Amino acid sequence: MCSVAGCGRVAETRRGYCGNCYGKWRRCGDPRGARKLAKDIRAGVEEPLGSGFDGFDVDFGELSEDDPGDWRSEALCAQADPDAWFPEKGGSTRMAKRICLGCPVKQQCLEYALIHDQRWGVWGGLSERERRCIRRGPSGLPAV
Repeated sequence: MCSVAGCGRVAETRRGYCGNCYGKWRRCGDPRGARKLAKDIRAGVEEPLGSGFDGFDVDFGELSEDDPGDWRSEALCAQADPDAWFPEKGGSTRMAKRICLGCPVKQQCLEYALIHDQRWGVWGGLSERERRCIRRGPSGLPAV
């Protein structure tokens, strides 16, 4: 059986995952953690277990296209090299994520990126791939 709780499929890989969960693991990291992370994010848990993610509550009504908000003036990235947030393909996002860790507006930045479907760069401490996993939800399909 697949080692992801609730999956029920036959394990096909050495890691103990079925083909579907193994694909999620390759794209988003450990599917057990990704499933728990997505569930905790939707539930508004402050600190999802075992994910290393700070947690947040997304309020899609809070920001609008007409009012980008003044949170950007408080962002730590405004004082750093912008190339760190948009690295070349295969480049490291480590420096940007390290700066994001201490940013006072990290949550607002991530909410903005999710609301406005920012597909490139590091936003709110998460890469394109990490934000895509949040948007897809635990099933790997686009969240509704």
